[in-house]
Amino acid sequence: MKHLKAARLSMGLSQQKLAERIGFSQQTIYQYENGITQPDLSTLKKLADCLHTTTDYLTGYSDLPCPPGNPGFTSEEYQLLQRLRQLSPESRQAICILVEELSGRED
Repeated sequence: MKHLKAARLSMGLSQQKLAERIGFSQQTIYQYENGITQPDLSTLKKLADCLHTTTDYLTGYSDLPCPPGNPGFTSEEYQLLQRLRQLSPESRQAICILVEELSGRED
């Protein structure tokens, strides 16, 4: 799995955390990352969904980590968007205000 480790790290996940999210052991993730074993198609899809990427990216058929239809988003940006959507409307508004303030400081 050519890009599994890179995708995992871009999401800020340890092998253990990724394993917990998909219902496998840390040792299994280690084996996938080091080419000792390969996941079946169902597991590969779970990994891609969890890491907000494509199966093609994980297996090395593509060097583009973004899913089709969302060009330009990194895995980190997908994770932030997912977290933002889970917040209350009030919290989302506070985040928007903070981002606007921080953006203004960088000009």
